[in-house]
Amino acid sequence: MHTPGSFVDSPPALRDSTSHRIRILFGLLASLFPAFLATFKLFNRDIGFHVATGRAIELLGRVPDKNVLSYTNPDAPWILHQWIPAWLFYRIDKSWGPEGLVLFKIVVVYITFFLLWIALARTTRNFWVTSFWFVLATSASFTRFYVRPFTLAMLLLAGFLLGLTWFRTDGKRVKDYSIFLAITVGSAVVSSALHASFIYIWFITGAFFLAVWLEPLYQSSVLQFSRQVRRGEFVLRLAPLWVVSLVALSVGTVWLLHPHPWEIIALPFSFSTNAYYHEHLVEYRPPAFNLQYFPGLWLTLFSGWIVVGWTLVRDFLKDRRLKMWHAAAFLTIAMFTHLVLKHQRMAYSFALVTAFFAARPTAYLLSTLRRWPRRIAVVAMVVIALGTGFQSVRLWNSQANAGVGIDEKQYPTQMFQFVRDNDLPQRAYVSDSWAGWWLWEFYPERLSFCDNRLSAYPFEFYRDVYQAIRYGQRNWEELLDAYDVDMAVLKYTTNLEKDFLKGRPSVRQLMLQSP
Repeated sequence: MHTPGSFVDSPPALRDSTSHRIRILFGLLASLFPAFLATFKLFNRDIGFHVATGRAIELLGRVPDKNVLSYTNPDAPWILHQWIPAWLFYRIDKSWGPEGLVLFKIVVVYITFFLLWIALARTTRNFWVTSFWFVLATSASFTRFYVRPFTLAMLLLAGFLLGLTWFRTDGKRVKDYSIFLAITVGSAVVSSALHASFIYIWFITGAFFLAVWLEPLYQSSVLQFSRQVRRGEFVLRLAPLWVVSLVALSVGTVWLLHPHPWEIIALPFSFSTNAYYHEHLVEYRPPAFNLQYFPGLWLTLFSGWIVVGWTLVRDFLKDRRLKMWHAAAFLTIAMFTHLVLKHQRMAYSFALVTAFFAARPTAYLLSTLRRWPRRIAVVAMVVIALGTGFQSVRLWNSQANAGVGIDEKQYPTQMFQFVRDNDLPQRAYVSDSWAGWWLWEFYPERLSFCDNRLSAYPFEFYRDVYQAIRYGQRNWEELLDAYDVDMAVLKYTTNLEKDFLKGRPSVRQLMLQSP
């Protein structure tokens, strides 16, 4: 039951009579769809160094603060912000192998989207709106369902969003907000222990806080607003305390658990603003505008902005008001739209956040329609959701790696076995696409020259040494000699690499020509 002043009440004209238990049952069943799309074999290159990191923690008996997995930079600070998931992945791999890792990922994705379903259902109180945004969020994010710490962080993000549904506008005591505070602050704290992306929860918290304060400020003069604060409007006094406690506890958790706490907090900003990563790494590049291969992402983006924009215009034209939820939706979706258009790796968090904040404005707008216009809108939502879901299944099937375990088409099993059987030289230059897997296979017997743990290497080393060799620059042989490299294990030339070479020979060709 929710009081009339509860923040999660949906427009009365749209509220359906579905019981709480039925909504939970629908969520349990609907969550099978993202779990199904998460059922594909391991091919992401990150999982290798994560398992090797967990193995290093067990061997060392501590969390390493230096780059112990590399022979080129053993003394470089390692900003290890995801050691708890890495250790967990190592234990799962040790007990159940790659199959266990995939099954674990499927369970995490299932729980994440079950929490999202409940959050959407509590926010909208309408089956059709909940289903529409649930399918769009699934379709926008399923290509990011990897076995990686970020997937665990998205579970905590979904929990945080669910916690927001317990916020209310009429509370008079802290007790009235106990569930809201416990879930949101708890999700932020646990997320800060798992991955540097906990900073995204801070972004949402800031937007939500601004929305709480903007509504009374927008609806009254500055003088009236200041009087309102002085009179002690409880929600206006609680909001700053909520923000401060959430941020302080997150920082404290990072400080206690990680060797380089301040660097971890700054990590998302340093990566996202690095122009070289933005240009040279696929994950940090903008997503391609392609409705065939990224239908869920672009439909989620367009639908979210259409709904939120229409809602804000209608609010202004009707009574010159800025409603709290609609302001929060605008601020948050704007922030995550900027991030996903800059880095395609943000698709997962963008999908969860946009679906959650756009669902309530969608329900609000549907409540303003009557009879046939509303029916037409619902039919359009059903058609879009079914079409997007069907296209997602087609894309999932086209990957041809459905199942559990390792994708042998991607993982160089025979090559690694050849290295092991012939006891080839220790110091190898390995392509970063395979270097993480190299560590998974061989650590601690063999270390990496450079792998895709960007937070473990100085940026200058990555750009001026590893990439210089990879692109066959003039001093590539001298650089290999400087680190006593005896062998190269090179993946085929990628299309992105060809673009940077601009017709010049690759390092593979140069090595074959070199005496």
